Amino acid sequence: MYPGAKIIRDVKIKGRYSGIKRQIDILIEAEVAGFRTRIVVDAKYISRRIDVKGVEAFISKVDDVGATHGLLVTKTGYSKGAIERAHRDPRDIELDVLSVEELEYFQAFGAIPYSGDRGILVPAPFGWVVDARPTPAYLAEFHQRGLTLEEAHRNWEWMYVNLWHKDKTAHSIQQLAEWQANQMKDVYTNLCTAIDEGPARRDGRATLIRTATSDELPCTEITGYIDFDDFIPFFVLFTVPQLAAKNVRKLKYVLHAAVPIQLSYQDGRTIRRRSEISGQVD
Repeated sequence: MYPGAKIIRDVKIKGRYSGIKRQIDILIEAEVAGFRTRIVVDAKYISRRIDVKGVEAFISKVDDVGATHGLLVTKTGYSKGAIERAHRDPRDIELDVLSVEELEYFQAFGAIPYSGDRGILVPAPFGWVVDARPTPAYLAEFHQRGLTLEEAHRNWEWMYVNLWHKDKTAHSIQQLAEWQANQMKDVYTNLCTAIDEGPARRDGRATLIRTATSDELPCTEITGYIDFDDFIPFFVLFTVPQLAAKNVRKLKYVLHAAVPIQLSYQDGRTIRRRSEISGQVD
């Protein structure tokens, strides 16, 4: 997930609050989507499940060493309360808890949403998973790992992705953002929207972020766009205000990481997926 990162094992960092050296099993440092990222990985080879108290001790350690992310890996699993405590800490730190059994699936936390012969390769943000079952409304959906889709919707903390094929209605990310905002004005009163630049991408493709709030929306709706040659992937994030900073980072991560692909079909079967960035065929 962080191919350009600096990775150090068994390192000691002086705590900014405790003043003592804290031992870190794995330290990952990188710049991702314009953010300085410092990830602390702590491995617990203990016989009991991680509970809320164990997560709170880990949060304190992550905060003490000035990390932005923390990943706690355990041999024997964790309680429901432990993962909820990790994901919903009010501090501006992203946290996750994984068991050893779950790690074998960790690299597959991504999806290939597509429409017609265009699609994207997209990984899940830190601590989230992708539900790639298409619905009439969207192609794939992202939410906190450990929750059901229904629970994520009730929490107003999830994101979906769709693809827009460029046409006369909108053939740029600016036009699509403005057209969609006008469509929302027909549904919501007192709608306020703001458009800002999104994160820089390695391929130089432009990105855009539109924020929408309304008295009739129980949350903030934030949409991110990527401008590819003939289509526009857009990710719609729903978040409560107190978790907006963390979740906007997740949105910017997928805007930075998504890779465009072209699909070809023969006898109704997909036979080729070509990346516009690497040119490789799977």
